[in-house]
Amino acid sequence: MSLTSLSVPIPSAEVQGRRLTRSEWMQCELSAHLDLSRQVLDELSAFARERGLDAESCRAMELAAAEGINNAIEHGCVGKPEALIRVVWGWSGEIFEVRILDPGSFAPGDPRQLLPNDPLKESGRGLFLMASLVDEVQHRLVDSGHELTLRKKVGAAKPRASALEQLQQAVETMAADLHVTYEDFSALLRLSEDLATASTFEAFVAMACRRLRELLQVESCCSLRLLEDDGSLEMIYGESQRPVPLRLEAARECVERLVIRNRHEEKVYHCSALPLEDPLHATSGCAFADPVLFQDKILGVFTVVQPKATQPFSERQANFVRSVSDFLGIALTTLSLQGERSARERASRELEIAATIQTALLPREFPENSNYRIFGQSRSAMEVGGDYFDVLPVRNVGVLLVIADVMGKGVPAALLATIFRTAVRSRLDLATRPGLLLSAVNQQISDDLYRLDMFITAQVAYLCYETHRLFLANAGHCPVLRLSGNGPAQRHGIQGYPLGVGGSIRFKEEVIALDPGDRLLFLTDGIFEIENAGHHMLGMEQLAADVPNLWKESPEQFSNALFEYLNIFSHSAPSTDDRTVLMVQRQG
Repeated sequence: MSLTSLSVPIPSAEVQGRRLTRSEWMQCELSAHLDLSRQVLDELSAFARERGLDAESCRAMELAAAEGINNAIEHGCVGKPEALIRVVWGWSGEIFEVRILDPGSFAPGDPRQLLPNDPLKESGRGLFLMASLVDEVQHRLVDSGHELTLRKKVGAAKPRASALEQLQQAVETMAADLHVTYEDFSALLRLSEDLATASTFEAFVAMACRRLRELLQVESCCSLRLLEDDGSLEMIYGESQRPVPLRLEAARECVERLVIRNRHEEKVYHCSALPLEDPLHATSGCAFADPVLFQDKILGVFTVVQPKATQPFSERQANFVRSVSDFLGIALTTLSLQGERSARERASRELEIAATIQTALLPREFPENSNYRIFGQSRSAMEVGGDYFDVLPVRNVGVLLVIADVMGKGVPAALLATIFRTAVRSRLDLATRPGLLLSAVNQQISDDLYRLDMFITAQVAYLCYETHRLFLANAGHCPVLRLSGNGPAQRHGIQGYPLGVGGSIRFKEEVIALDPGDRLLFLTDGIFEIENAGHHMLGMEQLAADVPNLWKESPEQFSNALFEYLNIFSHSAPSTDDRTVLMVQRQG
């Protein structure tokens, strides 16, 4: 490791065009060995303390830099044993900045999403830890690798102290460090264990308060209030010898409200001197109220009261209260993230079940007939969708063909598609008269669709095997494409109103005579309303022109060719609408 001063600007640094001097910036280079990081951190801390950085900010920068250097060694230098890591630090105005450059190519995610499931796990919390210690964490890739920048507003640097002052500062720092005893570290370790083993968040709060009382070694009462959406403060844990309000309305002024508003701790030396409306007035002694934060989000306020204390909280006591508040912030955020994750997993599982059910309701086998081949396929834009098709044999003399598109997508559309399926199957006595069948189904479900402000487009067709005639009724659905010989695709389907527009609609029937070799394509609008990269829609005209070239073999082969054609047209972009096709081919 070598320590050098900088007399020229740092290659990747932007310091408003100024040249950097020894008093402002320092640089260290070290090889990828963890045992060298301590030397760099000592140099950084000494540099900062000499220029007046307070102990708390210095410690925060040191911890954040330690995490960054360790990450650079363990991840940025993997497979590069001879690589060097450069660490640069100094002031830019009122900002103290540390830059760590390694030869890696790290691309971080959102620190808020990177809390480990196990709170005691040693790895997995580095990004969020650094973000909680400094004001800004910036990652970027430069020509020579990955650069991490840590920034914290600490005030301008002070002139370097004299040798005697430096010695005095060193002695004071050593005394302060020695004051953090093994008992403090042991208490924090036990607090971490409590966080991992507590059955509920409330149980952890009770454990944390007990640990706090053990360390303070004085009589104390703790309370935790959480900030609600309406601005009120709700007590979820409280210890008091006197009744205190469980809820503090947003308009009520008190010490805890002041902590929330200013996002800063408050020390009260004489609680009895507070206004009567302040809940702390009912106590005696002194109090320490600390905000419960996670990053920049304030979650609540943690208050500790020492009823019989005659002296204010010592710095050691205050530090441990702050540590408990930090743990509470982590626990609350972890609980919230786990709740959100559980809700997402539950919703995903429910969608999977719904998709399985919906798939099971679609035909998996198609009627066999020596004169006709039938095949259908449906692909939803989401886990479940509003498209539906059905193929129902009619007494071995024909087949009922159904295709429908419910307004919208997702679960609501899927539910209505299921309702439509049930309604159709309940009127199979009208299977040979699709116009009457659609009218009956519309009368049955129209009121429900109207109340939901939704509608369904559908086509119902009866194919008679003996006469080779198709009876087609249309409820606002897109046309059926008919291919006959080598000619262009023809469109069929007398337009009618969608289901749900009115309950007394009568649907007309169109009769189509099918010749040997004729092919019918029933479809939903998701097939032809797709767009290419230039936002140009395929459209029914283009689809009708291209279908004859795609349908050369069986309906199954045509279905695969059609969906491949759609993928090529849309450049495999995710579908925004459900896509369903139903095909009939007369042999001959």
